[in-house]
Amino acid sequence: AKENAMLLYTEYLRGIISDPRINATEVQRIDAYRAQRNLTEDDHKQVCLCDVFALQKLNLDVETFDKMKTFEETQQSNDECLVCYEPPRDHMIIPCHHVCLCGDCAAEYKEQEEGKCPLCDSAIEDIRQIFYF
Repeated sequence: AKENAMLLYTEYLRGIISDPRINATEVQRIDAYRAQRNLTEDDHKQVCLCDVFALQKLNLDVETFDKMKTFEETQQSNDECLVCYEPPRDHMIIPCHHVCLCGDCAAEYKEQEEGKCPLCDSAIEDIRQIFYF
């Protein structure tokens, strides 16, 4: 499972570094992605330094990756998932009623035995898709 998570993280980073600048929102997204999947700073360094992973293939090391970060503010959409920052945010957590997840993240949270709401940290009993008309 950890190996698969690392491979997915590599692909996630490949998408982030396709632009030579990493803005503040993207840095937050990387941190949220790592936290959700329990990836440590050492895991991040391993992805950046290991020959079989994408960053090395793109000739990047951790220092170069960190220099790509900028702290320009970006506008966050109200329709973005709070975990992966992808639209649409259309799944509601029961019992707190926060609408904060996309379908993919909702599916991941449903698989967790003791999932917690990313907004208020309350225990998740159920997650329901919300339809807007």
